[in-house]
Amino acid sequence: MRPSFWIVLILLGLLFFGALAAPCLSPFDPNTSNIELKKLAPSLTHLFGTDELGRDIFSRVLYGSRVSLLVGLSATLISSFIGTLLGLLAGFFRGKVDFVIQMVTDLTLAFPMLLLAIGIAIVLPPGLLSITLTLSLVGWAPFARLIRGTVMELREREFVQAAYSLGSSSNSILFKHLLPNLGHIFFVTATIKIGGFILNESALSFLGLGANPSTPTWGSMVYQGIDFIRYQPWIAFFPGLAIFTTVSLFNLLGDQLDK
Repeated sequence: MRPSFWIVLILLGLLFFGALAAPCLSPFDPNTSNIELKKLAPSLTHLFGTDELGRDIFSRVLYGSRVSLLVGLSATLISSFIGTLLGLLAGFFRGKVDFVIQMVTDLTLAFPMLLLAIGIAIVLPPGLLSITLTLSLVGWAPFARLIRGTVMELREREFVQAAYSLGSSSNSILFKHLLPNLGHIFFVTATIKIGGFILNESALSFLGLGANPSTPTWGSMVYQGIDFIRYQPWIAFFPGLAIFTTVSLFNLLGDQLDK
């Protein structure tokens, strides 16, 4: 692997460490307000400053990373499982199975992902479970489309035809011969999708459709800081920087894995 791969991996490791160790690393409670300390500029005491309610932004960014990573990873696992399974079935069996799965996939892809997520999130109660399910329901289609195309190409390879000749069952060919050969493309796509899900979670939180209001999230922090962007830019800048950095790192990791 290239040195750039290890640099990205180390930075992501630090990000995960910060999220897991947030209760130990946070100098202040993320939800404790102190009007006397409101809108303080970054300093040694408050590294990222304080917001309009006097809450420490560094602590809130740390706790917000837990939400973003949890939702991003969970939505990726669920959507990739659904998409991979449907893509396998569509690409292998073709015919009516392929037609039905492709029709549902095309309908899902016909809507912008964020717009479709907003429509689903509106009817669900706020919370991490709801936002994870919402993103999973709108995020499986790209996996299905990509896996289907790859399976259609692999099923014509000699090793699959040899398995047919030896009398292997469809299940055996699917899960013993085709699925292991999807590992590379699966991990590259999943890694990039994590960043996409984190970005969409932040967008939903920005719109007030994410986690409960009492839960610190990067998107809601950016929204709360918009009114102060001119004179106290740090309130929105640091959670926005956290979103940008995290999404960029996952995209870079996907690019490195694809090389």
